[in-house]
Amino acid sequence: METKHIRIDSEDIISAKRELLQSEIDTLHLIKRIRNYNILRKKELALKAKIKQEMGFLKSKINLIISTMPKEASEKKVQSVEVSSIKPKKEASPFQEKINKDLQKELDEIKAKLAKLG
Repeated sequence: METKHIRIDSEDIISAKRELLQSEIDTLHLIKRIRNYNILRKKELALKAKIKQEMGFLKSKINLIISTMPKEASEKKVQSVEVSSIKPKKEASPFQEKINKDLQKELDEIKAKLAKLG
């Protein structure tokens, strides 16, 4: 088997080494970010589990309170909660209207430019 050698300029060698080192640095930063993400994700899941447990506890407390109330009073409360949970649709805020107007103005300008072109 015959061995062949290729001559590479020193500038190319230095450039390749720089690129390799930069790739290693980027990889290490990526590993750090992934580890940080995993830590934060575990914390998030622990907090969600705690919230779920607290919600279950509160739900049982509410059910206990409702069960101890007289029948007629609890029915009136439930009905008032159901009615109040329906909310009317909010109107657009002045800020949102301004954004919509600005977007419409830009669209009109672009349409005018297109009309001029052809």
